Amino acid sequence: MDDIIIGCYLLEIKKHESKVARVLRQIRENKTFITCICLNSSKIEYETLKLISDALKVNTSITNISFSQNQIGPEGMKALSDALKVNISITKICLSQNQIGPEGMKILSETLKDNTSITKIDLDCNQIGPEGMKALSDALKVNTSITNISLSSNQIGSEGMKALAEALKVNTSITNISLNWNRMEDEGMKKLAEALKVNTSIKYIELVDYSIRDEGIKTLLHALQYNNSIIEIRIMLCWITNETKLLIFESLRKNSTLRKIHFPGTDRITIEHKNALINVLQYNYYINDIGIVKSDGNYIFCNKLEKYAEIRKQETNNYRMDAMEEPSYMQRTRT
Repeated sequence: MDDIIIGCYLLEIKKHESKVARVLRQIRENKTFITCICLNSSKIEYETLKLISDALKVNTSITNISFSQNQIGPEGMKALSDALKVNISITKICLSQNQIGPEGMKILSETLKDNTSITKIDLDCNQIGPEGMKALSDALKVNTSITNISLSSNQIGSEGMKALAEALKVNTSITNISLNWNRMEDEGMKKLAEALKVNTSIKYIELVDYSIRDEGIKTLLHALQYNNSIIEIRIMLCWITNETKLLIFESLRKNSTLRKIHFPGTDRITIEHKNALINVLQYNYYINDIGIVKSDGNYIFCNKLEKYAEIRKQETNNYRMDAMEEPSYMQRTRT
């Protein structure tokens, strides 16, 4: 049974289309207790989405909408974008897995140039490609409201990353950005790194991508020497050599901004890795959390602040890495 959740309402809409009319009326009447629409995995037809979009044009109470996994495509994106042009209450929107493609992204981007209410947007898995990313980047150059944006699994590639990098050089509102699985490769990472040298707003960035190799990570580490805003970064599952892993440790020793970092490790911890980590802990009193990730996604260890304090009380030659236990919340495999 397909469901529509609006606030505390759970209405069956597959067999009772008349109830949709009731829901639409409630949206138009601006019931203040109705603040959320969730239609994830509901096989929304265009006609239904169009009715909801028209209702949102006059609603001022709904702040959160989620239409994930509905394959609304460019046509559905057009209907929703028309509503977002006039709606001033929606702040969070989830549109992941909707096959909006480059054309749908171009339509949404035009709306985002003028929209000033949306702060968080999830666009994962929409196959927007380089062309869609270029359109979105143009919007992000002028948009001042979006703070959190997720663009994972969108086949952006190095060309799309180049466009995004240009936007991030001037954007001052985005604080959290997720760019996982976008085949950016080293060339795309280099473009992003150049942007991070001058960007002063991004605090959290996620870069899980098998296509990133040594050169890409090295350029990122170089950028972090100049960046004073990023406090958390995930660069897991990249294919890098032991030399580059040790360069990450060396970079952490000098960094006073980062508080949390997860990066690709190895399936076993060597004496060299242990000594490099100890060196970090001796000189860096700012970082709270270091996670090293195995090739299968499992964490080898993750350090918390309490452990650091304990370690720093010990002499280096007496410190045993295996005394560090992995926190329960990290004992999982990332998928």
